[in-house]
Amino acid sequence: MNFLWIIPCYAAGIADDLKYLTEAVNSVKAQTDIDWHLLIVDDCSPNASVMDYICNTCNTDHRISCMRVAATGGVANARNLVVRWAQSMGYDVVLFLDTDDIASRNRLADVRRIMTDNPDVCLVYSDFVVIDENTKPWKLKDIVPDLRQINNGHPKEECKFEDIWIDIVTSLGYTNLTSTTSMRTKYIAENPFLEDAFVSEDYYAWLTASAAGCTYYF
Repeated sequence: MNFLWIIPCYAAGIADDLKYLTEAVNSVKAQTDIDWHLLIVDDCSPNASVMDYICNTCNTDHRISCMRVAATGGVANARNLVVRWAQSMGYDVVLFLDTDDIASRNRLADVRRIMTDNPDVCLVYSDFVVIDENTKPWKLKDIVPDLRQINNGHPKEECKFEDIWIDIVTSLGYTNLTSTTSMRTKYIAENPFLEDAFVSEDYYAWLTASAAGCTYYF
């Protein structure tokens, strides 16, 4: 299987924009499974230093490419553009990662194992650790209730879910953060992110994919 990481980027000029993006990219480069491609899609950022960094990064690692949209369209539009590109280029699986998040070193290896062993699985997600701007874990008591609720709703061991959208709507609520989610490209291409939404564009995609028959794996 061919795996593509997708990192959408919009840097408005905040000092930490480049720091966070660099840490996200480095977490992909640090994967124990080295057979991957990364595409950074810049959503027409006004911060020129970020594009300089992206171009330099692409020039130093043949596995990294960049795309810049013509006009800012939002994170959902950026992800959908890359998903369609990934499908046209024959990538089997896409792994989502936001610029202010860091992937665990074994994430790709785990996704490859799960999807190889379970051909029926279309979406893989995991729990997560909440970190501060210096990558230090937050204490559980200091994490906002919404994030505590998400992690508390996760299973205690690996398992599959069919029609999980019903449980998400009726009891679980938001359950798979985008930066922990990997999907077979076909399913996310057929159930894209909602581009005219201000929030929860990913929540919509996960629900429609599950309702369309996508089997989740935690």
